[in-house]
Amino acid sequence: MSKKWMYVLFVLLLVVPLALAACGGGDKAESLDETFNSSSGLSLKYPKGWVVKDSEMGIILASSDEVADLVENSEGPMVLPKDGFAIIVFDPTLTAMMAGTGGNPRAIATQLAESSADESTTVGEVKDVKVGDNEGARVSMKSSKDKSEGYFIVWQAGDSMYIAAVLTSEGELGKIDATAQKIFESFGS
Repeated sequence: MSKKWMYVLFVLLLVVPLALAACGGGDKAESLDETFNSSSGLSLKYPKGWVVKDSEMGIILASSDEVADLVENSEGPMVLPKDGFAIIVFDPTLTAMMAGTGGNPRAIATQLAESSADESTTVGEVKDVKVGDNEGARVSMKSSKDKSEGYFIVWQAGDSMYIAAVLTSEGELGKIDATAQKIFESFGS
């Protein structure tokens, strides 16, 4: 093999992977090894070690029992512990009511954004997204009052509309975002 090809092979096998690793690629999705079937009939997959609860608002997935209880019982600002997170998948009845008010994911995400913005909560613009092959919309939020960040995501799969909220302590969203997306794609599977 010529020196030129040896050099090309060296670059491809060693230098390129190292450069890509140094750039980082966001968070890596955790494996979804567990299945949860809610009382409302919704089925989803989630990682081992996560806490999952059926509640009046829907399904709560959280980093700990403490966080799940905080989300379930919160009536005001919700300060999550460092590395704390929660995903709330709203009850299908609530989702159906909201879908009936304007019907598409973008309209619902816009409504959620407008109702969430206040003096301590910054809301981003509504962006079109895909959840698997399904059309959806996402709007980011950041609260200075409870030092949290996250987003609402709304998507339609077949005849079903889904709404979820992802909440983390400030600066932690990147650690669970890819896993949250995989969870959303697992609905019904």
